Order: sequence, then structure tokens, then C-alpha cells
Amino acid sequence: MQKLGFEKFRANISNRKFLNGIVKYSGATEDQFIPICLSIDKLPKIGKEGVKKELLEKRKIPSSKVAKILETIILEGKTDELISKYKKILANIPVAIEGLNELEQIFSYFKYAKINENTYQFSPYIARGLAYYNGPIWEFEILDGNIGSVAGCGRYDNVIGKFVGRNVPATGGSFGIERIVEI
Repeated sequence: MQKLGFEKFRANISNRKFLNGIVKYSGATEDQFIPICLSIDKLPKIGKEGVKKELLEKRKIPSSKVAKILETIILEGKTDELISKYKKILANIPVAIEGLNELEQIFSYFKYAKINENTYQFSPYIARGLAYYNGPIWEFEILDGNIGSVAGCGRYDNVIGKFVGRNVPATGGSFGIERIVEI
């Protein structure tokens, strides 16, 4: 983003395993995972009440599960505090803890590399590439652009293996050229 000349940008970062843990914590089924994530991903755009309405009315998720999802996904705090809160809440869900540990590791690398903390944050609600990402997920936004994300990235270990017949660890991403040009 800096090389492209943007001064005010942020990487919103979450983890697919963490999101799986939120769904398990709520008591929802695996079949409900993608519909739930599609709705919570809209949190910054439509707010808590909009997400609640969508989960209840459009996705037909039971209200007890919606309440658990929303009470966890809207937690706030600095990245380290937020990860710590989630580790307590999701302590009995191994996949969630695995995802949170991966996030902790990423954020520790950022601190070690002295990356400006204003350029990234743990954003529990983002849900990218639901059909193929299986670990950390990222989304870049230009803060004064008012256009949404301009790039998305993630870990997708199982995708390449389908084509080459063996497990290949992989990460990747793409830029939204049209959005970047517009800004």
C-alpha cells in the first residue's frame, strides 16, 4: 500500500480456524458456517442489528445461536487484548485456539519488524475465500477511500494439492485494480 502511495491504510486480519471456532461455540452446524460468515462479514457495513436481522431472517439461524455469535464477534480492544479475550471464551474449542495462536504469531512478527500498529488490526468479523482459505485471512482497505477492501489474501493449503496430487502449503492474494485506480 505504501509503494502505491497510500498513507492511510489498514490490513484487517482474522483466521478461518478462529471463525470455525466461533461457529462451534455458538452451537451452529458446519452447514451453517458459510451463511453465518457471509453475514458477520457485513458487520462494518450494516452494524450489529443488521447482522442480527440477516442471521435470523435470511439465514434462519436460531436466536440462541445468533446471540452467542454476536456477543463474541463484536468484542473490542487492541489486538493483544482481543486475542486474550477470545482465548478465554473459546478455550474449549481447539480449532479456535489454533487460529488464535497463528494470529498471535503473525502479530508478534509485525512487532518484531516494527510495523506501524496503525496499519493492521485483528478484525474478527472478516471472512474471505470461504470455499478455500483455511488459516489466516487478510483484507486491505484504504482508510480515506471509502470504497471497501482493495486487496485480499489468505492461506489455502488444500487448493493446489487438488491439482498436483500432494499437499502443498500456500498463501496468496489479489488486488482490486479497479478500486485502487478509483481511489
